Amino acid sequence: MEERKKYDVVIVGGGLSGLTCGLYLQEAGLKVLILERAPQAGGLTSSWQVQEQGDAEGKDFVLQYLKKEDIVLQYPMHMIFREKYPNLLDVYNHLGILDTNLTVPLREFNIIDSRLAKHKFKMEDSILPAPLHSIKTVLRLRMGIIDRLSFLFAALPIIYLGNSINCEKPPVSFWDTVSMEALLERAWVTERARDFVASYVPSIYNLDSIEVNARRMAAVSFGTLFMSKRGLWYQLVNDNYITGTVEPHVIRFREAGGTIKLNCEVRRIIHSETEVQKIVYQDLNTGTWITCPCCGGKQPILDEGFCKNCGLRWTMRVPSNLTQPQIEPPVGENPQEVSAKYYVAGVRGHQLLPLMSLESPLRADPYFQKLGREKGACLSIARIFYDKKITAEKFITGTSRRAFCFNGCQDIANIMPRYSKYPGSVIDVLADRAESLQLLPVEEFLKCVIRDLARVWPEAEDAEVKLALGAHINPAVLYHKEVPRLPGERNRLVDTPLRNLYACNCSLGLIGIGMESACQAGKLAANRILEQEARPTVHVYGFPEYEVSFLSRMVYEFVHIFIRARKFLGKILTAV
Repeated sequence: MEERKKYDVVIVGGGLSGLTCGLYLQEAGLKVLILERAPQAGGLTSSWQVQEQGDAEGKDFVLQYLKKEDIVLQYPMHMIFREKYPNLLDVYNHLGILDTNLTVPLREFNIIDSRLAKHKFKMEDSILPAPLHSIKTVLRLRMGIIDRLSFLFAALPIIYLGNSINCEKPPVSFWDTVSMEALLERAWVTERARDFVASYVPSIYNLDSIEVNARRMAAVSFGTLFMSKRGLWYQLVNDNYITGTVEPHVIRFREAGGTIKLNCEVRRIIHSETEVQKIVYQDLNTGTWITCPCCGGKQPILDEGFCKNCGLRWTMRVPSNLTQPQIEPPVGENPQEVSAKYYVAGVRGHQLLPLMSLESPLRADPYFQKLGREKGACLSIARIFYDKKITAEKFITGTSRRAFCFNGCQDIANIMPRYSKYPGSVIDVLADRAESLQLLPVEEFLKCVIRDLARVWPEAEDAEVKLALGAHINPAVLYHKEVPRLPGERNRLVDTPLRNLYACNCSLGLIGIGMESACQAGKLAANRILEQEARPTVHVYGFPEYEVSFLSRMVYEFVHIFIRARKFLGKILTAV
């Protein structure tokens, strides 16, 4: 059955980017349908299965002080930097949850390197203006004077490359093709200082300095450390992401007249060479069956992607064996069809590409080739309930992924009011160890977390773990690895080769990952459609609205003049 032209816009994916795009379009007067394959909206904020460790006595102890809804596992430690997340904060303000959904600003955090040295990052206590305010912090890092000076010297290329966040079309350079680690080596930063950087980078970006693009990581470091004295200030979501962020989104969208269908998975995008014609989706609530295109065996639709009889995996998921033939994924019985004037893909590239026709020449288009090359990373999270306090810290402790099984931890009982009556520590852990964690059972992961927390806070050795929650986020959903891209290309990726199909997800925003990029990309995709409809657009924060201190701009200009003079001198010497 096909719903023909009942909607103006159909959005595939009900994550934060899809919800943001849909909300602004619906409020602008367009009729919007969101198709979400999960039983609830939220995307990456809800795509895990929770494992629980602990006996009934331990859980009863926790329930003496906390409500059942407080013993939950959510995407933890998302540092919402006040200076760099204007689009997310704008969406929160639009939903009326800005004052209720975030903690008070936190102004410092600890970094623990692979040598177990703890470095405190606190920058607002300096009387010097930005970026000179960072000198005091760097000079008191727990490393040798040569290491600290080399880190200060690295601030020059970081400030230079980091200013690209304020340029709509930054110049293409060598540093767009190499990692942050390579940048530091080229800048003669010592090994000890690079080890420190390798500890703080995953704490604020979930990627290793070896993995992340030099210019983009420089922009993140610049915005956090050097852009302004408030650049380090960050907040945390003080409630579960579903109840605190996603549900207000869904309620507002539906109140505006929008439609969101849950448990509905898109199976095909029917298209010509120029535009999308309709979308075929399966209602997973019906309990229908699919037929394996290889052996003809039938299985529930919820097990799609893998045949238990012959072991075939079809291309709706990332194949475990890339040598298997590429085949069209089955659509199941009683498929639904819907058509609209515009379509938005609020999913990542590895999810979008398999929905396209295998025979389509568009698969060779550079746009889809880039999206299809994204690599997978498995993110793991944990929440550990101790019977007593193991730390008085109120801020994030970032750790080296090369020495710990996680890259960040924090005691939320010292931060969030709803845990204030709990007598012990409640530790949130965020771990991104790429593909390696997919091989480690959650039970073993929790054991490693508890062991490593005792290395971060030795007081944990004398405390009892009353309850431990852990999960691996589905690696088929979460894709955090970088894709090499030229600067200025990101916003172009919102437009696809199909003139009525637009894309929005957390990899297409300015920062490139996280809730800010999801909101920014959702706004950008909404504006493409609003422009086509000649309707007022949504304000998108970005170039050139980030507040950068005067001295930081001067440092950028100084380095820029030095580089141009060096190139000019090189041409003269070559000519001679």
